[in-house]
Amino acid sequence: MNGKVDIAKRIEQARVKIEVFEMHIKPFIQEREQALFDAFCKVDAANSIELAKIKMQHTVLTALEAEFKAYADDGKMAQCELNKLG
Repeated sequence: MNGKVDIAKRIEQARVKIEVFEMHIKPFIQEREQALFDAFCKVDAANSIELAKIKMQHTVLTALEAEFKAYADDGKMAQCELNKLG
């Protein structure tokens, strides 16, 4: 029985994190990606320092998105586990 409770907690955590991601994080990432793209288009190709800064910021945004997607994936796996337990 304790296993089902733990799985249910994982599913609920995933649900909450997906909701937060969709409502707050995803729009933020989209806005920042657009800003980074605009900055990339404006920076001189020879300015490797500024290009590296843009790349680093984009890497952070990608990592943030991946973190939330990992929670969503865990929730899907937990749901499958719960379904198997019946």
